[in-house]
Amino acid sequence: MMQALEEHRKGNLQQASRLYHIEIGKSNCPAIVYQNYGALLRDQGDTDQAKSILELGRSKYLNDCGILTNLINTYRDIGLWTHVLKESLTFLDINTISELDQNFVWNLRVNILESLIALNLFTLARSLVIRWINYKIVPINQQSLYLLLRSCCLSLSNTDHQLNLAADPLIRLLEETIINLSPDKSESIMFGLSQIWYSVDNPERSLFWFNECIKRTTSTVKANKKLIIKDKFQSQIINHGWNLSILLLRHGFFKAGWHLYEYGLLVPAEGLQKWQRSLTKPLTAEECPVLRNLNDASGKTLLVLGEQGIGDTMMFALLIPYLYQDYGIKVYFMPGSRLFPIYTRHQKYFNTIKLEDINSYAPYDYQLPIGSLPNLLGLDLNKFGNYSNLLSSDSSLTKKIRDKYLSYSNKKYQRKSKTVLIGFSWQGGGRRKRIKDKSIDLQMLLKVLDMPSSSLVSLQYGDDKPHLDRIADTIKSPIIHDDLINPLKDMDSWLSQVDSVDIVVTIANTTVHAAAGLGKPTFCLLGPNPDWRWCNADVYSQYYWYPSVKVSRYHPVNGWSQALTDLSKWLTGTIKTL
Repeated sequence: MMQALEEHRKGNLQQASRLYHIEIGKSNCPAIVYQNYGALLRDQGDTDQAKSILELGRSKYLNDCGILTNLINTYRDIGLWTHVLKESLTFLDINTISELDQNFVWNLRVNILESLIALNLFTLARSLVIRWINYKIVPINQQSLYLLLRSCCLSLSNTDHQLNLAADPLIRLLEETIINLSPDKSESIMFGLSQIWYSVDNPERSLFWFNECIKRTTSTVKANKKLIIKDKFQSQIINHGWNLSILLLRHGFFKAGWHLYEYGLLVPAEGLQKWQRSLTKPLTAEECPVLRNLNDASGKTLLVLGEQGIGDTMMFALLIPYLYQDYGIKVYFMPGSRLFPIYTRHQKYFNTIKLEDINSYAPYDYQLPIGSLPNLLGLDLNKFGNYSNLLSSDSSLTKKIRDKYLSYSNKKYQRKSKTVLIGFSWQGGGRRKRIKDKSIDLQMLLKVLDMPSSSLVSLQYGDDKPHLDRIADTIKSPIIHDDLINPLKDMDSWLSQVDSVDIVVTIANTTVHAAAGLGKPTFCLLGPNPDWRWCNADVYSQYYWYPSVKVSRYHPVNGWSQALTDLSKWLTGTIKTL
């Protein structure tokens, strides 16, 4: 046995493992061998074998704390929370608690509480917390307070979603204790609390603790200039700040939400864009400073940089007029190559430039990513749509496309009454899960759009023709797919196509920005789990960027039923006004 322990101490793990295995076969094998051999196997990732060894040791040494600790940790690794709960309760039941090391006892209680949370037994976890506090058996340290608060939040949020968690007396007691902790090492628990409140969809409390964490961290660093914040903690702050900004915006907390939205410039993203807010940066901050205060740029020149995501750039561009109207700023707008032709026709509030021409208009007094405009402007929700009709299409091309569609419909279907062109789009982009959340069944949609004297024009990105061909025979109205229009290659022609129709019906994709920006009567079918660009329905049910757009939302129980009924009524009323 001693040789096995010595080899383990030296780091000769293979030799130690071989010797431990021999000792396990002996009838008088001591507890330390089971403990160490199980821990070694667990460290090497062999949790199944570690579990077998430790369970064998546990059966022989019921009161050994080392074996129990390693066995519980192994169960946690595997996710066997019922076993964690059983072993923790059994040990406390068969031993005199006062005679045990109290840190060890508290760790067992932590295991019990985390097991109840993992098993979704939130109410029982809360009851246990109350009992511990009443009997004053909770050590006042960061881990304990954090864990107790987490269990309370989860228990309440899962039993009554209408309950005001922040007003719960037990939660308030725990939070007041935490806020009074010494600044030393309190940043991590406050950061954890922000994450807890975020997880239960409470942006105000999450923001409070996030700000407390930043405040404490800043204070600690100032007090100890040699202190270096770990990269991991900085990364966690940045990522959580970005996620919290999204939650705040959805709940309508615009000031704080847009402020934290700046973290998106630092948060990595999957795919080619690399960052959540990705943009081309033709000039360094040394060559052209980033604008931090709009008053500084009054009467000066500002280079506004479009960001990744065609729709986002179109959306944020609605705020550029404020720069000109309210601050007298001369704006040079670089929207990207695909949007450049569209915005060259609108020069009232800005000059549109290409990347290759960036030096022709230099020097600029300041530069700014377009997604930072909401934070600098500090607008109320009702002011975002004041300049929503910024777009105009190539009028001659628009007329040509419209005449082509009308001629096709009237000749092929021998119509004598006026044809109404209804543009439609049914599928969103992004990753697979997001596509599903943003999209609607095509046949379901077209059944509503199939109205007398209507012709249906596909405005869908990508190869939509196979989808349309499969259901064309089930629809009475003509369905128009135009092979000459490809928005991925020519956004300007696609904008003329959007402008050629009378009405637009779409899900939440770039089509909304084009149609609403042109002033078209537009109906948006908003799918489940809409992103940060939309407020929650109880905050603002429509689209604050484009107040003229009629929005109807997917219902978690009834699906698209009510939204499609709303669409049918809207279509009937809108067509009468054309």
